[in-house]
Amino acid sequence: MHDDLKFSDYIRPILIGTVCTLLISAIFTVILSFIMTKMDFPLGFSMPAAVVILGLSTLIGASVCARKFGQKGLFMGLCVALFMFTIVLLVNLSMHPQGFGEIALIKGGVILISGIVGGVVGVNKQKKRIKI
Repeated sequence: MHDDLKFSDYIRPILIGTVCTLLISAIFTVILSFIMTKMDFPLGFSMPAAVVILGLSTLIGASVCARKFGQKGLFMGLCVALFMFTIVLLVNLSMHPQGFGEIALIKGGVILISGIVGGVVGVNKQKKRIKI
């Protein structure tokens, strides 16, 4: 493994993973919004769906980040999760300036666990080789 990694070596994969997380989250949200306009859903469906979308997108983004970096999956996944949680928290605070509640803590827990799991999975995932 590489022991002589610099701070700048970590930035690019973390930013790629975070942007990937944001894009996947946006795509899933648009798809869910389209489905919700065409079908009838219960009133309390949107918040759990948003938490699931955040979890899935963080899992995928952290996996991309860790795969790109190639090592330290737990740390890289945690970094992507912390960036994502910071973004979600800032958006939440801009819409609700009185603070955040239990939902923000649940979102934070889901994001952190998804990021860590995604990072570990991303590092441990073997590249597929085509045998001829």
